[in-house]
Amino acid sequence: MKKILPILLLILLLGGLTLSTNAINHVMEDNAVPAPEFVSIDPDGTPSGSFIFVENANVTIEYTADRFNAEGLILLGTGSNLTADYSNNRAINFTLIDSFQGKSTYQVNLTLTSYTIFYAYAWDNELSNGTMEEFDLFDKVEGHQTWMLTGPQYPVFSEIIGGSLTSNSQEYYVVEGTEVSIIYTVIDPHNNQSVTLMMGNNETEVYNHDVLSKISMNKIDHDNDTDISSFRYNYTLTDRVVFFTANSTIGWERQILNPYVPVVHRITNGFSFSSEFSENLAEYTDIDNINVTVSSLNESADDEFFLRYKVLENSTSDTIIVNWTSINFANNISYVLQNDTNNFNTSIHEYRMLLPLFNISQLVQIQTYVEYKTGSYNETIPVNIIIKDSRPTISLTANNASITNRADEFIEFSFSNVRSLVKNATISSNYASSTSIKGDTNFTISFEDDGEIIEGTHVVTIIVFNEMNQSRNETLLYYVDTRAPNVDFLTAALISTDNDGFISIDFNFTDSYPSDRGIDLATLNWGDGLVQNVTSLSSSNHVYRNNGTGTYSLVLTVYDLAGNVNTTTLEIQANVKLSETSTVATSPSPLFPAIFALLLATYAVKMKKRN
Repeated sequence: MKKILPILLLILLLGGLTLSTNAINHVMEDNAVPAPEFVSIDPDGTPSGSFIFVENANVTIEYTADRFNAEGLILLGTGSNLTADYSNNRAINFTLIDSFQGKSTYQVNLTLTSYTIFYAYAWDNELSNGTMEEFDLFDKVEGHQTWMLTGPQYPVFSEIIGGSLTSNSQEYYVVEGTEVSIIYTVIDPHNNQSVTLMMGNNETEVYNHDVLSKISMNKIDHDNDTDISSFRYNYTLTDRVVFFTANSTIGWERQILNPYVPVVHRITNGFSFSSEFSENLAEYTDIDNINVTVSSLNESADDEFFLRYKVLENSTSDTIIVNWTSINFANNISYVLQNDTNNFNTSIHEYRMLLPLFNISQLVQIQTYVEYKTGSYNETIPVNIIIKDSRPTISLTANNASITNRADEFIEFSFSNVRSLVKNATISSNYASSTSIKGDTNFTISFEDDGEIIEGTHVVTIIVFNEMNQSRNETLLYYVDTRAPNVDFLTAALISTDNDGFISIDFNFTDSYPSDRGIDLATLNWGDGLVQNVTSLSSSNHVYRNNGTGTYSLVLTVYDLAGNVNTTTLEIQANVKLSETSTVATSPSPLFPAIFALLLATYAVKMKKRN
């Protein structure tokens, strides 16, 4: 015992040490300082949300930081007496305003004296343990920028001379091959700024310095009264569309009230095209040709329109029935739908194509596209069409092989269609002519002729036609049976000669129609309160208990599937010998060994304490 106790203490100590080490590691991991997050800059006397201020404006800058892993915030930057060194005595500390849940709110006041870039630094425990604010801006400037109303600012787009503004405020329409002038202005107090035009093939490419076109714009004017300089670049549109923006030494073009949103303009020749299908995409069936119409706007002689399609076995299968197949729209109907002259000089053309029939459940993928000049193309988004069954569907509550003993049977049903309405619906049987059931939701079948129920097999058929002249039929089988099952005890009761109450009985039951499956339930009542299910039996045994001597009525009851029932009774005499009551020895409690062991252990402990 003395040796075991130190071992236990050692195990507990090691376990506690492991837990303690894990706790330390967890705290150290949590001590990584998350980056602070900018909230707002509250200008004094300028429009809310603007980052352009009057000179010497006093602003309140607000940030949030992690409540438990940041001890303080420092404002850093360039301009307005800011420094980029958090350990410099000119660094400005934020004031903690509030803490709620996992966030703390900080504020600092700053007087803006010039174009300024600012950002925040969060630290914990010591200044060197901190994290700078993170930036992912379109212009890659690591900080928030502010400008002065009387100081130099970023360039602002003015107009395109020779182009027409579309409904999109950032888009101008220009006839392809036409030369236009792109005009920018910039506040330039010292008349020393330059503006660079950035052009690309899409909205993000204009900010990619590796692929964009950098064009130095020509200064065409400087107004000494307003300190505004104007810049121009002459451009001839040779492609479908071109995107552009501009920057200067003081920043990129941007939205005035949200400087984090870039402004990208585009010049376009107005070309566009769209696809339209003759039916709802969810309503194409196996008897419908897929009719596709392509409408183009401002197309040129270099355009060629195509459609390609692919067919899969179904929506869940990868089995390809038809691989991608391209068809040139020029081989189909092509005509000018409209020629009109307006702000866009629009010329609308329309092309139509009829695809072949497809099979039920097949998945057809369709995409239209246009080839232009040296192989460039524009595509519509591919559409998926699942081919539906053109036939109407019939939903029935009655099942095949129904069996009844009634002259009237109630059937409920409903119809549904992919696209067209039900034109005709009838119900008929091999004993009755067709009856129109269109518009009904249920129907009562009659198996009666001149007051007599017609026994036998009835074939009931429902046929539905839709307005596409497609039909579907459902057939139900009804077995009409009004005769009760045959029920009989085959042998008299066999009673044991030992007078122990044992009895054995044989019985038989059959149904007249249909003989293979007409019985639904058979029960045998032994007369002493026991009712036995004997549906699958032809004989059974029973033992009457003590003092059960006497006469008993055995009742055999049989039900068939049509609802007919028959019963028969047999009287029997059972003899039961009175048995003596036996005496059973009482076994000791199974808990005794455990109790004994517990008492013995207690005694051992007491003896040890005495010693």
